[in-house]
Amino acid sequence: MEHSIPTWLIYPQPQKLTVKPDMPQAEAVDFSGPLKLEFGDQSAQSLLDGLSDGWIDWQQKRLETARDGVLTDATPAVIRIYHAPVCPDQGYRIEISTQEVSLQASSGSGLFYGLVSLRHLLAAHPGTLPVIRLEDYPDLTIRGVLIDIGRGKIPTLKSLYELIDMLADLKINHLQLYMEGYSFAFQRYAKFFPGEAPITAEEIRLLDSYARDRFIDLVPCQNTFGHMEAWLALPEFNALAEAPAGLPLVPGLPPQVTTLDPQDPGSIELVSNLLHELLPNFTSDWVNINFDEPIELGLGKNRDLPDGQSVSRLFLDFLGQVLSVTRSHQKKGMIWGDFLFRHPELLYALPPDLVVLDWNYESRSPFEPHARQLAEHGIDFILCPGTSSWNSLAGRTDNMKANILDAVEQAVRYKARGLLVTDWGDYGHWQVPPVSFPAFAYAAAWSWNLAGNRERNAADYLDRFVFHDRANVMGQFWQDLGNYYHFENTIIHNMTLTFLVLSPLTKWDTREDFTAKLNLYFQLLHTLAGTFNSLPTLLEAAYDYDGLMDYLDTLEKQLNRHDMQGAHRHLVHREALYTLQLVRHGAQFFQLAQQMSLLEEPVLKAKLVALLDDLGEILDLFKELWAVRNRMGASVNRNAMGLSILLAKYRKLLADRFADQMHSHDIIKLDS
Repeated sequence: MEHSIPTWLIYPQPQKLTVKPDMPQAEAVDFSGPLKLEFGDQSAQSLLDGLSDGWIDWQQKRLETARDGVLTDATPAVIRIYHAPVCPDQGYRIEISTQEVSLQASSGSGLFYGLVSLRHLLAAHPGTLPVIRLEDYPDLTIRGVLIDIGRGKIPTLKSLYELIDMLADLKINHLQLYMEGYSFAFQRYAKFFPGEAPITAEEIRLLDSYARDRFIDLVPCQNTFGHMEAWLALPEFNALAEAPAGLPLVPGLPPQVTTLDPQDPGSIELVSNLLHELLPNFTSDWVNINFDEPIELGLGKNRDLPDGQSVSRLFLDFLGQVLSVTRSHQKKGMIWGDFLFRHPELLYALPPDLVVLDWNYESRSPFEPHARQLAEHGIDFILCPGTSSWNSLAGRTDNMKANILDAVEQAVRYKARGLLVTDWGDYGHWQVPPVSFPAFAYAAAWSWNLAGNRERNAADYLDRFVFHDRANVMGQFWQDLGNYYHFENTIIHNMTLTFLVLSPLTKWDTREDFTAKLNLYFQLLHTLAGTFNSLPTLLEAAYDYDGLMDYLDTLEKQLNRHDMQGAHRHLVHREALYTLQLVRHGAQFFQLAQQMSLLEEPVLKAKLVALLDDLGEILDLFKELWAVRNRMGASVNRNAMGLSILLAKYRKLLADRFADQMHSHDIIKLDS
């Protein structure tokens, strides 16, 4: 009788997995004895070149752990490793028979990924291995994740190690930590950023080594043109801005001071100093210098250019200067593609050793046009969808899945170098890390083997290997919670309406103020991203408050059925409760903002007091959860600022309208 192999045992599902027909009586091979990795030939040891001492022993222990304690006095279970040049790069073969369990690979990464798949098999078959033949290799060479540490949310070293472990087990092989401001401890500039808790050069070197042993390329990622607001806000550097006094992109919104003046010699001096201190800590051949959204370029000091000069030429010349710095460190450059497609003449003039990162985070906007143009121009490129976690509280699951799937399809179709799924923190990292875990899992599966994983639900993998949930609740819970935005019955570019109304971008002393501020923000989105949702459509949309509340109640009941066993089980549970509470609060606030002028004063007061109490709890929990995974410092208060501003709005409105009705303990609460 043949052994049946469920397709979900290995994640991502491999390219080819067949039950071996030559042993009809053998369903499985006994693998309960002491486990040992051996080299089947002398050349196989070359697969370990460049890895840390003890790497093979570490892998052996991981395999033993995967059996969940199953160990008998049976004959030692041996896995023989062979060097097989015929295997594709990063690929491997596994053959399991009653005579031998062999793992063949042509590279260290292939060996590592084969061992990951064996762990999945051992976890599913404690004490045995099925009689199978497996051939596997990735569809895309680069399968990457970008984590935003540039807006203040810098994970602890322990959290970053855990992230690398999770990504490596998904066969992700590329990681960028996005940096702007003082997220890296630049010794030259430390005095300008007191109170910050940046990642240090020593920590980067530790992470680089840790990632390398797991076949993840840790790529430096430092913004060097736009998004320089933290530097340009300092008096010492403000003169380097394209528009030192700032430019309002939309009348009525604060002016922007984000972009360097590429013609000021001080700009390249600053960038050079940053890169010279940062880059030596990475062994990667690459560096992402970003160059995205130079918003004010050509609108400030360089508004009136002489004949024959253009904004495109300014961009290209400054790009050449920055790339000269990166080349001096033997690193090739990557940049985002948004400015290139606003100025398509640049597609004909890019340096040949540059990789373009084409980003798009909306499933409504296809990757195909840009991928086709980049391929036609012979430009190396990576397609960059998003986790949809930021500006959303809980994610936008359906958008995320469609966005990532489209990126992978077009990356395969147009032979991109790979995929980079991005995880940002615009306007405050209010989302907790598990919101992004489903996106990492889907991106990993689809970029490894699109055809074999297209219809897979990542929930099972997340439950088994990330949340360790025996009740199989959490993998689906986070995906379902991320679909709460459907109850808003509107589409906003790159965010949810519930997030937007909580953010400091809105003003709501009256319904009219609320409407006007939202309208300004939509105009800003139109300026930045070329999309526009008319406000009448938004406010006339049927925000399904009752439906959303029922949905959240159902999810909370689902959450309470979890049976997580991992070290982070209590943390993840609290993160889930926090996220549910935050979404509920946003919905309650949105309802109040639209009803304010219609409510009788006692009802309005009661609702405001309830919101004040609830948001105080949310802020306390936000800071408590932050401290578990992230560095403390000034950044925690910056990321909580939007919630703190909202809390102050509640207090002000209560004080202005109801001070004469407040009890003494309520006055103390308002003053606090």
